[in-house]
Order: sequence, then C-alpha cells, then structure tokens
Amino acid sequence: MLYAQINPDTLQMIGRAQTLPQRFTTAGGATINGFDTLPQAALFGLGWVPVVYETIGNPETHRHGLAPVYDGENRRFVFPAVARDLDTLKAEARAAIDQAASDASARHITQGVGQESRYLAKAEEAAAYLRALAEGRTPDLDDYPFLQAEATACGRTIDAQARYVADTRVRWMALGAAVEAARMGGKTAVAAAETAEATLAARDTALAALEAI
Repeated sequence: MLYAQINPDTLQMIGRAQTLPQRFTTAGGATINGFDTLPQAALFGLGWVPVVYETIGNPETHRHGLAPVYDGENRRFVFPAVARDLDTLKAEARAAIDQAASDASARHITQGVGQESRYLAKAEEAAAYLRALAEGRTPDLDDYPFLQAEATACGRTIDAQARYVADTRVRWMALGAAVEAARMGGKTAVAAAETAEATLAARDTALAALEAI
C-alpha cells in the first residue's frame, strides 16, 4: 500500500505517494526503525496516511484525477475516478473509425506510394478500351500503356486484361461504398452521442462493421 504525509492544517498531501520507509526521522529528530511495520493509528499520529485510487470500471471513459482528495472519515487520500472529456473521447472514436476504414480498404487493395493513381489510370484505360470496342472502333494500343504492360505480365490478351480491370473496379466500387457507409455512419453516430458510453457504443458498432468487410 502507498502512503503519504499529510499537512494537519490544510489536509493536503505533502510530497508524493510512496511505500513506507523502513526508517523515519520525525520533525523532532527521533529516528524510528521498523517504521513500515507500525499500525495505521500510529502512522496517523506521525502524519502519515494511506493513499488509494478509486476503482475505475472503464479506463476508456474515466481516468484518475491528478489531485488527491482527503477522506477524513477513513483517514486516507483518495485519487478519484474522473470522467474523461467527451470531446476528446469523440475525437479518439472518430480517429479509430478512420483507421479501421483504412485497414478495411488495405485488406482488399494494395497500398503504397502512387498505387492509387496507377489503379485510377488502369481503370480509365480499361473503360476507354472497352468503350472503343463497344462502339466498333479499333483501339490504338499505344493509348493503353498500363493495359499492355499488365496484360503481358499476366499472360492475358489486352481484351481480357481490360475486362479483368473493369470487373475488378466494379467489385472495388461496391467494397469502397460499404467501407464509406460504415465509416460515415459511425462518425455520424459518434457526433450525435450525448454520453461517453453512447460514444463508445457508436464507435464499436462501426469498428465491427468495418472489420467484417
């Protein structure tokens, strides 16, 4: 157990909470050996009281206060459980949802510098290539460098590669829509929450939805 010295006039803690020393010298100069074995009544008479921390049920919604409160009835200092700032909790919840959305996307699409622009370029080339075929035009292969390179690398014809890229984009658009719906729905619910508990519930619902994608 932790103890601290108490100012008898102000009932404030002197110094910090600590384990009892084995030897203690009083203000009058007397040295007490085995100080850490004294009963609490004797310790109180020498100006030392226990220090306890109030039980916290949910560490996400509460933290221990920085300033201890003196409990005169039980002769002890108590660091109370203090509710966390709701705006801070909401900001953390929004950040967690955004990260979960990013993680959900990363499970289905390669991440990396320039990767998004390459995906977009391939999708645009595939759409243009297939549109040319649908209109009865012969595509100029020089206009489709990404499709040509990827078709060669994957051992496909450029027609097959264009259809593969287009089909992949359709699947990704559906997936991206699901991710965005869960992300924005979660953040909207967090914004509307009026309590810490409701904030965490909204966050957890969104995280579960994103984890399932």
